[in-house]
Amino acid sequence: MRFIKIIGLLTYSFFQIHVNAVAQTDHYDPYSAQEIDTLANHYYEEAVGLVGTNLKVKLNSIIKHGHYHVSYGSIWGHFETLDKKPDGTVWDIYTDIPGGTPVYTFDFGSISSGGHQCGGSGPNTEGYCFNREHSWPRTWFGGQQYPMNSDMHHMYPVDREVNAKRSNFPYGVVAQATWTSSNGSKLGTGDPVANYGGYGGAEATLYFEPIDEYKGDLARTYFYMSTRYYGEDGPPWKSDFPNAMGAELRPWTVSLLLDWHRQDPVSDKEVDRNNGIYYIQGNRNPFVDYPLFVECVWGDQELCDKDDPVFLKELEAFKWKIFPNPAQDYIYIATIDKPLNDIRVEVWTIEGKMIPVDATQVYDTQWSVSLNFLSSGMYFINIVSDGKAIQRKFIKQ
Repeated sequence: MRFIKIIGLLTYSFFQIHVNAVAQTDHYDPYSAQEIDTLANHYYEEAVGLVGTNLKVKLNSIIKHGHYHVSYGSIWGHFETLDKKPDGTVWDIYTDIPGGTPVYTFDFGSISSGGHQCGGSGPNTEGYCFNREHSWPRTWFGGQQYPMNSDMHHMYPVDREVNAKRSNFPYGVVAQATWTSSNGSKLGTGDPVANYGGYGGAEATLYFEPIDEYKGDLARTYFYMSTRYYGEDGPPWKSDFPNAMGAELRPWTVSLLLDWHRQDPVSDKEVDRNNGIYYIQGNRNPFVDYPLFVECVWGDQELCDKDDPVFLKELEAFKWKIFPNPAQDYIYIATIDKPLNDIRVEVWTIEGKMIPVDATQVYDTQWSVSLNFLSSGMYFINIVSDGKAIQRKFIKQ
C-alpha cells in the first residue's frame, strides 16, 4: 500500500524542508531524504482493514514509533518552516482571512530583530505579536510535559492577544459572542444544539470558535492528539476538562469534531505541514493523510470495508494533484502516472451552491479550469474521473 500524500512530491522539496529544519533547531534527523519515500510508502500498511478501537490502537503504535520530541525553544524555528504563507508572513489561523486581506500580518523573528515573535510582555491588543498556541491546552496534560508540550502537530503560531482570549476554553460553536477577533474567531457562550449538548460544567461556560476554514484543521489535530496519547494519559493528564477526559475525547466533542472534519476537508496547507513535521519530529497525522481514518475510528464505519478497503480507492484518488492553491485565473488538475479521461469538474461555494465550470484538457495528464468568473474567496472543487472522486479546498485570489 503506497502512502497517498507523498506520491508525486519532489525529493528536492523534502530536502529543502529538511535543510531548513536542521538550520533552525537542535533536533536530530530521524530520516534521510533517501529513506523518506520507502518509509512513507509503508507507513499505514498494518492499519488497513481495522476499525474502531483496534484501528486507534494500531495508529497509536504507528505514530508514536520514531516520534522525537523537539525542544520547546526550537518551536519558533519550526514555525518558520511549517507555517509560512506564500508571502513570507506567519500563517496565523486565528487571524488569517483565506482569500482576503488580514487586518494585520506578522513577520518571523524576534521583535528586537524587526519581527513579531514575543513572549508575555507588551500591550494587550491584537496585531502586536504572535506566540506559541497549544491548541490542546497544556494544562489538560499537566503543563510542561513531553512530548506533548512541544508536539508540533498541535502547536500553532497565533496572535498573542487572541491566544490569551482563547485561554483554556474548549473549542465549540458560539451562540452569543463576548469577544470576536479580527478574522471572526469568537469567544462566547455555546450553542447547546450545535455543540451536541456541550460539557455543561462551570469550567465550560465559554467556548472558543475558530472560523469555518480552519475548523477541519483543528478537528484533525484533536483526533491526532487523542490517538497519539491513547493509553499514555494517566496523571498528570487531567480527567475533568471540557473537551476530553485524559486523551479520550468526550462524546459531544467527537460529534462536533466529526461535523468540522466533514465540512472542512484537508487542505494543501495541512498536507504540507504534515510532511514538514514528519521531517522535524519523525511522525505523521494519519487523519490528514487518510481523512477516512476519522470515520473508521469515530464515525461511519460502514465506509470501512475490511475485504475491499476504501483506502485503496482513496489511494488512487489522491494520485491527483490540484495546483496552484491559492489560485488566480486558472487552477490545474493533474495525475501522476496516467491520463485523465472523461473528467467532470464541479466547483461549490462554502454555502453549498454549485457553480458550473468547463475543464479544458491541456496535456494527457493535465486539465485546466478557468476561475475568471469567481469572486475572491474559499471554494471546494470536486473532480470525478474513471469512477473515482476527490474533493479539495482552494482559494481564489
